[in-house]
Amino acid sequence: MYRQINRDLYGVTSLIFILTAILLADLDLFENKSVWGIVYALVILTSSFLIIYVFCAKCPCKNECRHIIPGRLARAFKSKTSGPYSKIENAIVVILLLLLIGFPQIWLWNSTDLFFAFWILIIIGLIQIRTVVCKGCKNSFCPINTSF
Repeated sequence: MYRQINRDLYGVTSLIFILTAILLADLDLFENKSVWGIVYALVILTSSFLIIYVFCAKCPCKNECRHIIPGRLARAFKSKTSGPYSKIENAIVVILLLLLIGFPQIWLWNSTDLFFAFWILIIIGLIQIRTVVCKGCKNSFCPINTSF
């Protein structure tokens, strides 16, 4: 029971760290380059939706997902057959993640404090996901699953 609560807590906090980093980057873009802030906001929404649709909706563990919110959203999509992720699905997710994280780097580089804050938040979130949240997941098809 304690381990499940702990993983749920880390599932939420890891997403909060990553979302905070992404929103800080977007706020900076809105302040300095409003058009690019709007473009990045669209990238955030579209990428998040597509990652959940392409990757999470296919996960056999979406009913017990410790990420909580993505798991619930994934359950709203028409159930996909669980199985190994295709090269195309993996490529789509990697490209979308690179867009989410890579897009604001040009502007963040101009603000050293914001650049480091962004990366510290992203790294903390990813460490939590890798070491706690996904550790007990039974999705043997997931490339970041550390249980197998």
